[in-house]
Amino acid sequence: MTDIRVGGRYLIDGYLATLIGIVADRQFDEEYAVDDWADFLGMGILVRDDQAGLIHYPDLEDIRIEPL
Repeated sequence: MTDIRVGGRYLIDGYLATLIGIVADRQFDEEYAVDDWADFLGMGILVRDDQAGLIHYPDLEDIRIEPL
């Protein structure tokens, strides 16, 4: 899988998105408090999709992530 980082821009399954959080690493954008999101989501990543808004991907095995 591609190395990903919070704040990075990616094509995720063909859609433009910004990575907001990496749940397992408890890394989140400063606008999203880790204590508010990490325990609630449990695993995966949180992204802000340019079209759909916030999306949680709990399992990364079935998605395609490409850096821009």
